[in-house]
This record gives sequence, C-alpha cells and structure tokens, in this order.
Amino acid sequence: TDLIAKEFSFMAVEQMHLSRHYWAKRVVRRLGAFEVYILAPDGPLNDKACVISLAHSKLTSLNWPNLGLLKTRLVSALPGIVRRILLLRSQNWNVTEGQMVMQEAKAWGLSQWDALDGLADQVSSANRVLEQGQSALERNDKEALREAISDCQELQLADDLIGGWMDELKQKNMALFSIKLHAKRFQRNAAFAAASRQLVGAQQRPLRKAKLEAAILKAQKAEVPEEEILPAAHLQSRVEDAIYRITSAMEQQTLLEMACGIDEAQELGVQDEALSKAQSLLTSFGQRAQRASEQRDLVELEWILGAWKIDDVGTGEGSATASGPEYQAVLQAEKVRGSLTKQVEEAERRFEAKRWDALKSAMERLQDAHIQEDIWDRWASAIRTEKHWSILHAVSGAALQLKRRLHTRRLEAVLQAEKVSLTQLDEAADAAEAGQVDKDLVAKARAEASTARQRWKDAKEAMDKKLVDRADVMVWKLKKGRVCVDELVNRQGLLWDLVDAIQDAEASKDWQAMRDAVAGWTEERPGIEHEAFKAPESATQLFRAAQKRQDELRLRELRQ
Repeated sequence: TDLIAKEFSFMAVEQMHLSRHYWAKRVVRRLGAFEVYILAPDGPLNDKACVISLAHSKLTSLNWPNLGLLKTRLVSALPGIVRRILLLRSQNWNVTEGQMVMQEAKAWGLSQWDALDGLADQVSSANRVLEQGQSALERNDKEALREAISDCQELQLADDLIGGWMDELKQKNMALFSIKLHAKRFQRNAAFAAASRQLVGAQQRPLRKAKLEAAILKAQKAEVPEEEILPAAHLQSRVEDAIYRITSAMEQQTLLEMACGIDEAQELGVQDEALSKAQSLLTSFGQRAQRASEQRDLVELEWILGAWKIDDVGTGEGSATASGPEYQAVLQAEKVRGSLTKQVEEAERRFEAKRWDALKSAMERLQDAHIQEDIWDRWASAIRTEKHWSILHAVSGAALQLKRRLHTRRLEAVLQAEKVSLTQLDEAADAAEAGQVDKDLVAKARAEASTARQRWKDAKEAMDKKLVDRADVMVWKLKKGRVCVDELVNRQGLLWDLVDAIQDAEASKDWQAMRDAVAGWTEERPGIEHEAFKAPESATQLFRAAQKRQDELRLRELRQ
C-alpha cells in the first residue's frame, strides 16, 4: 500500500481479504496465499474493459515480495505510457517527445500523477534553451552557445539541434567534451562495478540482514540486471524468515522452536543480534536449570522453567541445538521438577487426609530438596501440633541455618561452574549476602565479578579511544576468563563494528569501504605481537592487514 501511494499515486489499492465484495458477517476472511494482481485499462479512458496481470504470488515464489522487484514488475504490467513517463525523467529526451508524452498521459488520465510534476515546466524550459542556443549560434557567441549546451545537458535534452551546436564547437572543445564524457562513463561503470561487488559480498558468510538490504538497494540504483539481484533477494528473504522464527519463539517462550530457529540461522551463516540473544539465553537457561536440578531446588526450577513450553527431543533427533548439552540440561531439569512436584503433591494429599505418619515420611524424602517455605512450615506446624514431633531436618523457612545452607549451595555451584554470566554471579552473590552466607565466600564472588567488570570497562574505554590492539587484548582476556559479560557474548561495541566492516569490505573487494572502516583507529603499541592476535577474528590482525589491502584493492580497480 505504501509503495503504491508513493510511486503510483494514480492507482487504487484493494485488499481482497478486507474488501466489501468479500466481507461477510464482519469477519475478515483469508482467501489463500499472498498475491498481487494489477487491473489496468485496456486503452486510454477505457473504463469498460481491463487487462489483469499477476505481479507476485507467494504460492509460486515461496517468498514475500521484495519491494524493489515488485516495483519493476508493476511498471512492466502497466500501460506503456507509465514506463515512458518514468524513462523520460531518467534519460535523454527531446522537446517533441516530451510534448507527445504529456498529451498521451492526459489521454490516459494521468495528468495528476506525481511523476508528471514539473514536466510541463521542463518542456517550456527546453524550448527556451533551444531558442537561446539557436540565437547564440546565429550571433557566433560561443560562450552563450556553451552555456546553452550545458543547460541542455542538465535538462537531459537530446534534440538534433544540439548535435549541430556541438559540431560548431568541436574544433575548440573536443578535448574538454571528451574528458567529461569519459569521466561520466567511468563514474557510471565504477558505480555499476561497485554495486555488483557489494552484491556478491553480501551473499558471503556471515550473512547480515542490513548488509543484504543495502547491497540490493545499491544494485537497483546502479541498474544491475534483475537476474543478478534475485539470488540476493531470495537469500534476504530466508535470512528474515530465520530471524523471525527465533524472535517469535522467544516471545512465545517455545524452547524447541527457538532451538530449530538457531539451527536454521546457523546453517545459513546468519549473524544477527536476535541469534546471539537466543544462543546466550539458551546457555544461561541450561546453566541455571542444571544447577537447580542438581540441588533439587523446586522453587528455583519453577522460576526458571515455569513460563516456557519445553518439548522432549531425543539426542540426535530433529535439531542439533536441541541435542546439545544446554537443551539436554533443561530437559533433565524438567524431569527433576516433575518428580519433585509429584512428591509435594503426594505430601499435600497426606496433609489434607491428616495422615501424619505418612506426611512425616514424605517430608523426610524431601529433606534435601528446597520447596516453597510456607508449604513446608504448614506441614511441620501440623505435625508438631498433632503428634508433638520435632522436624530437625530438611529445608524450613523458620530455620535460618537451613536457609543459609541453601544460599551457600547456590553460591558454591555458581563459583564452581566452568562458565557463568556476570549477571548470574551478581544475583547469586546478592542472594547469599542477604542469606548471611560466609562473608569470605561472598567476597570471593564479588572479587571475581569486579575483575570481569573492570576488564570490560577497560575494553570499552579502549574502543572509545579506537585503540585496536588494547581493546583486542582486553576482550581476549575476558573470553579466556570464567565470567561471561553479556556485551561480549552479543558482540556489542565498536570493536565488532570494525571487524564486520573490514570483512564486508574484503568480501565486496571495496577499497573505499575498507579505508572508511579503519579510519580513526590506531594501535597503542604498533607492531607488538600478543597471543590475543593469533585468534581467527583478531581485530588487530584484520586492522593490520586492511592497511595494506586497501592499496592492493585500489590498484586492482584502476587496472580493471
């Protein structure tokens, strides 16, 4: 609808599923796959017959329409006058042609179309310029004649008179016109070549939605043939579908669908914030669930797993991500949650039936688990009142020592984990401190979190100063450490923007893009080697290579 309103304001749009012709009982109907049809008059001012054309069908293409390609198809399907008007505004023309197009547009009822705005003024200006040029030729005023020719070129006129004027000035101005002509042709060829290279580079891994969109837009502007743009457009559609699948699964909290979306994006080679967020979420999810299940902590398991829909998938079935350790840890935690929930429900039934001996046995089986404290206190109080027993074991909300033990176990699990996020470490330390856990244990967690936070701060400062080697080393230290910083996992920061820009420039063989990518960046200690620089995606190594590579690419372009 926006495309029609902006580019083809003379057309009306009818959404068939909302149309009054198909609207029954005020319920929106679904008519089938998404399709775009064009109904155009069969002739000028002919409202009795029309020509129907199919511009796009998702049923046959299996893709949503690309607006740039859809615009091209609309122009092809509409009457020829539409294409001639658009061409008249983008290429050389003569006054006679302009007047004929204006008359034909009026016959077709297109006088109010935005594309015709100013065309009448252009035709009038063209007539005036031709008269001035002819007068200058008769007066032998070469300066005025040059000015008239320049005005004609600005108006993109291709009148026969201009050829005669140029012949008159040919002897004196041949070199100047030749230089300008070659410069313009070189500029067009360079733009076409750059757009083609960027289109090819955008289809190389890692695939990014924004990179594909920019490449397709540039290729369309440089008039790259549609058949060369189509593969990139189809790839863009697949990338968008994979990203949508991930974001939709996260919103609906469907774990298996999110895992399948991660698989699809990884198979395509997508690099996107949504993918990084989903991977980080799954890792954190698995780590939390595993620790809670090992501690038989039903309260924590309910908090972690409660809102998510978790489907059981066997190892090696359906999804590589779902067969991985993080997803399997979640499945195991779900089983533990189910088992503990059944034990709590059985104990509650015994409480309701006032079977105190049986309730005591059920509580003893739950003595190493953590359940809701109000439920446990209610059971324990009833047993003490009815049977005068003292429950000395298990977790009790009234027992400060047992609470302290619970928070100690949780903090120790976080400190012993092979990898843990900074957020999880802070949460465990805060809870342990509130639960009066051993101060030395809390201090150890605080110190580890402080170290990671300081390293990220140093890395961020180096990025802001655009010191590539220092930022690279600080990021490497964080990656080597046990504590994961969310910004690092999600590749948020100027350093990753630099890496992506250099890789994109190399993929498209664009020396100007590579020059712009490294602009402003420097090394604090030029030429110094470090273990961090041996990593495959070391920003320092890419930066050093780009210094030489941009000259190589520029020379290559000049030779071509």
